[in-house]
Amino acid sequence: TSKLRSTGKPEIKLIPDKKLVRGKKKVVDPGAPSRKVSVRRIVTNSDGEVIHDDRWDSEYLSETRIVRVGKMRPGPGKKSPPSDESDESDESDESDEPGDSEETQEPDDDE
Repeated sequence: TSKLRSTGKPEIKLIPDKKLVRGKKKVVDPGAPSRKVSVRRIVTNSDGEVIHDDRWDSEYLSETRIVRVGKMRPGPGKKSPPSDESDESDESDESDEPGDSEETQEPDDDE
């Protein structure tokens, strides 16, 4: 069996969030890259003779990374909204993929 290897980055879905300050991003679901693995199975009889030598590949689709994007414009002297403590999402931009970032176009204000 080969190592499970990444074959592509997940798509990124940006969701406008009027409760988050403009410029802030919050990862709701980190998603997963598409992956591939190769498996080889050799079957022998009791004398050690090979009766089957099979190889196959398994491919797994990526899972979409979901990121909330802040749209709120706090006025002068206004505080940022309180964080939602019940939200178990990951606020970091970390992922399994090196170089993976939120380099996508942000949705327009009127969405």
